[in-house]
Amino acid sequence: MKNLEELSKAVKTEANRLGFNHTGVAPSLPVPHYQAYLRWVEEGLHADMGYLDRPDTLKKRGNPQEILEGCQRVICLALPYQPPQSPLGACPPGKGRISNYALIQDYHDLIWEKLAVLENYIHSTAGERVKTKSYVDTGPILERSYASTGGLGTAGKNSCLIIKGFGTYYFLAEILTDLPLPTDEPFTQDLCGSCTRCIDACPTVCIRDDHTIDKKKKNNSRRPETPYW
Repeated sequence: MKNLEELSKAVKTEANRLGFNHTGVAPSLPVPHYQAYLRWVEEGLHADMGYLDRPDTLKKRGNPQEILEGCQRVICLALPYQPPQSPLGACPPGKGRISNYALIQDYHDLIWEKLAVLENYIHSTAGERVKTKSYVDTGPILERSYASTGGLGTAGKNSCLIIKGFGTYYFLAEILTDLPLPTDEPFTQDLCGSCTRCIDACPTVCIRDDHTIDKKKKNNSRRPETPYW
């Protein structure tokens, strides 16, 4: 097999060529923040999203080897999308906003195409048979936790991954593999500090101060005293 350090650098270079401008490698075990996830589910904060507490998916989230036999690493990838081009003013009554990412081709299809190319690159470059399995926010894996462990960024109070100097305008994707690639240093810096802008601005008051979301509040009316950013 090709030198693993060289292989990791080559994979990151190819990922960057494909548009993933942040890539990190995390160990598959222990699963980061898994116990916190279980507590969140036990509190019922996932509300009607029953797929999040199914026994089979809980088992897979707790051990990637239940998804890919022999999994050793999670390659974490971030693909940017265009942020708003002008400051957001007050939203007129009865009107809403559409994120920029929804104005283009379905990002799942776009990223799947890139992941297929990257997987083929890994297989051809490794020099021997390897296992891979890709996801684009559709699989039972704690992707933001792995992205943080892989050095990409940290989950903000709004639960979105924040990449230092770049913000939250990213799609996340992962490639699980049995390759024992060198791992990257975790990102441990708190990028939120005392800021509560997302909590104050949340239309349904569902953002909690522990970096989690209370899905049960999805139909809440907005607090009238809070401005809509």
